[in-house]
Amino acid sequence: ATIRNKANKTMNISWSFSDKTNEFTAGTNCEIRSFLCLYTEPGESSTYYDDFLVIPLSRLAKFYGCKVTYDEDTKILYIKT
Repeated sequence: ATIRNKANKTMNISWSFSDKTNEFTAGTNCEIRSFLCLYTEPGESSTYYDDFLVIPLSRLAKFYGCKVTYDEDTKILYIKT
C-alpha cells in the first residue's frame, strides 16, 4: 500500500501473509506488536496476548507532520496537525 501526505510525498507500507502459518510478516514501515486482549462471555473471562500488524503512530505522525502527546493523568491521546 502507498499513502500520500499534503506535500505529495509517499510512504510505502508492505507486509505479507503466510497461508501455511496463518501469520502476517511485517515488511516496510510496519511491525508486529503483541497486545493484551480480553475475552469475555457470560460467567467467563480470560486475557491473552495476540500479535497484530501495526504502523507505529510515531512514524505516521512524522510523515503527516503531526505532533502526538499522551496525558498520563487523563489517559487521552492528543494528535495535533
